[in-house]
Amino acid sequence: LTYWPQLGRSELINFFARINLSGTGRVDLGEFCRALGFDGGPGSPSARNAQSDAMLDPALQFLIDRVRNSIIEAGVDVGDLFRRLDVSSAGFIDAAAVFRLAQAFDPQLRAAQLEALWRHFDVAGLGRVDSPMFRFALGFAPDHAPPHTAPAMPVSP
Repeated sequence: LTYWPQLGRSELINFFARINLSGTGRVDLGEFCRALGFDGGPGSPSARNAQSDAMLDPALQFLIDRVRNSIIEAGVDVGDLFRRLDVSSAGFIDAAAVFRLAQAFDPQLRAAQLEALWRHFDVAGLGRVDSPMFRFALGFAPDHAPPHTAPAMPVSP
């Protein structure tokens, strides 16, 4: 929930109630994905991305956090950043664009780290990333459903 630090206690309780479908007080990856409307199967893009996060080199996770925090602090629209990286205006960016962004924050990244970072962004394995995938890889909510406008879910006693 560090992606949405502005959530208050009651919003966090409502969010947990929304994703804790089993009512056990514990949420596994599949349950989390299903609650948020993603296919949580082991081969699905959302599950692969979550697994990719868990296996991501701590230096790369720190880099992603720095990029996300810089975007927030600068008040930059993520869609505008994506469009600037999409120099061909094709609606997709490639590995080179992600590498340029990453190297602007850390010019010392090794080739293996850049490849791991690309796999984190290109969860579908298509060799290209669209704007929603870009937002997701950076840890931002989708354009159409920011977390502060999600309907509150009642908490059962």
